[in-house]
Amino acid sequence: MAVIEAIEEDNLLQNANQLGQYAKDKLDQLKQKHFIIDHVRGIGLMIGVQLTSSGVEIVDKCLQKGLRINCTADTVLRFMPPMNATRSQIDQAIEILDTVLTKSAK
Repeated sequence: MAVIEAIEEDNLLQNANQLGQYAKDKLDQLKQKHFIIDHVRGIGLMIGVQLTSSGVEIVDKCLQKGLRINCTADTVLRFMPPMNATRSQIDQAIEILDTVLTKSAK
């Protein structure tokens, strides 16, 4: 009950929906820059980035830079930040992914 009360009192569901859309918009912007990104999908802060090739190496490089993501089905990067994430943290995650994708493309 305490968890549900905290989610309600701190408006965490609303935060997750707003930040999820913000993150998806930022990831869609990366899609225009990095052709390895096929599409972005998700609900709230559960976001999948479908790649055109394997994402295992990308995940490893992101982890080295402090971004915790994983790869499912070999080609989907999965982002699942906490419900109390901030816009600044989302921006930092996108910046790390952008850096990794830029270096991987070279």
